[in-house]
Amino acid sequence: MRRVAGWAAPGYRHRRSDWWALAAWVVPIVNLWFPYQLVADSSRALGSRARTFWPWWIAWLLISTGTGFVSSPISEEWTSARDVEVWVTGMQLNAALTVVGLALWWRIVRAATRAAKAAVARD
Repeated sequence: MRRVAGWAAPGYRHRRSDWWALAAWVVPIVNLWFPYQLVADSSRALGSRARTFWPWWIAWLLISTGTGFVSSPISEEWTSARDVEVWVTGMQLNAALTVVGLALWWRIVRAATRAAKAAVARD
């Protein structure tokens, strides 16, 4: 999306350099904020009509955090059925949140795609 945004709006000032388009997702601490800015800037540069990106970003952060909590038990061994029950519930909640996050992401990508197609049609 970033490359297409650079083509569609060469004068648009992005908050992050091109290098961050990939690195922002994997660099610790930075990955809590920079990807949001990259997606928002790229979408806006394309002329996307998505009003806000916050719902998707909050879902993304919760999914990332939830995955860390439910992927491994607190202790090395599960000692009771309750431990398994808590883990299963956490996995179910994280899965539901992932579906919500995917729907929100789909909305952003669809709006950006429409805007990019309109930019190509104008050119």
